[in-house]
Amino acid sequence: MGQAHGRRRPPAATRAKPSWHVLPAIFFPYAADRGPCLLISSPLADRAISRTDNFDPVVHPTFFHLNHPIRFVRLVGTVVAVEDLGPRFVLLTLDDGSGATLELKVTRLSPAESAVLHTAAASTTTTTTIPTATTSSSSSSSSSIFHTTVDNLIVRSAIGVFEVLVGGVPVDIGTTIKAKATLGTFRGAVQGVLQRCWVLRGNGAGGSSSSTRDEAAEWLGTATFMLSVLAKPWVLSADDIRRLERRLAREEKQRRDEERRAERKRAERARRKEEVYRERREKVRVYEEKVERRRRQEEVLMNKGALV
Repeated sequence: MGQAHGRRRPPAATRAKPSWHVLPAIFFPYAADRGPCLLISSPLADRAISRTDNFDPVVHPTFFHLNHPIRFVRLVGTVVAVEDLGPRFVLLTLDDGSGATLELKVTRLSPAESAVLHTAAASTTTTTTIPTATTSSSSSSSSSIFHTTVDNLIVRSAIGVFEVLVGGVPVDIGTTIKAKATLGTFRGAVQGVLQRCWVLRGNGAGGSSSSTRDEAAEWLGTATFMLSVLAKPWVLSADDIRRLERRLAREEKQRRDEERRAERKRAERARRKEEVYRERREKVRVYEEKVERRRRQEEVLMNKGALV
C-alpha cells in the first residue's frame, strides 16, 4: 500500500499549545487599541471560541478570537434570507462575501409593548413617525406593527404581509446592511444577536454604485482591522499590566470613597429625619400634656359645688 499524501494532523496530546493565554477579565474594558466592537468576518465569528467555563456568561464576554474578548461584532454584508419565526423572533441571514454566512436574531417586543411604543411615536410631533411600508393595502392597523429590541428596526406582520424595516427602509433579500451584534449559540452553532442595524444605500442617481462603494469601504476597514489587530494575540507587557493594576486600584479606591460618601449622606439624611420626627413627637407630647392639664382644670371647676 502506498503512503497517503498530505500531512497528518498531530494528536491532541502532542499538539503544540498556543503561546498566548487569555488575560484576566478585569483587563477587558481597557483594550483601548481594539475597542469593545470587533470588525470581523462571518468565518471568524463562526470560529469564535466559547469560554463559559471560567467566566460568568452574564457579566463577562463568553467568546474569544485568539485571546481577544468579543463583546460586540460588526459585520457588513448582503441579506440572503429573511425568516419569520413569529410571534417572537426574526432571522436575518447575512452573507459578507467571505465564504460563510451568519444568522442574526431579532427579538420582537410583546404586542402590548409594541402598541405602547406605536402610540407614543404616533402622538409625538417632534420625532419622526414610523413610515408606512409599501404593501397591497393602503393602510395597516397598529396591531400589525411590532417593535423589536433594535431601536430602528420594526416588523410588519399580518395576514399575507411580512416586512422588516430599518429606519423606514424595507430590508429584503439583496439589501446590504451594516450590523452590530453580540454572539450566542443555538443548537451548537454560533448565532448573532442583533443590537444595531443600518442600511447601506446611495442617494439619488447612482445609488447602487454608492452602496457598493460604501460596502467596499466597510470591507476595507474590516480587513485592515483584522490584519492590524486580530491577526496577532492581544498582549499586555509587564509595564502595561502594572499601569492597569494601578488604574484599577485608583478606580476601586474611588468607588469605595464614593460608597462611603453615599453611606454618610444616607446616614445624615436618616439622622435629620429622626430629629424631625423626634421634634414632632415632642411637640405632640407637649400639646397633649397641655390639653390634659386644661381638661383637669375644667373638671375641677365643674366639680365645685357638686352634691356629694
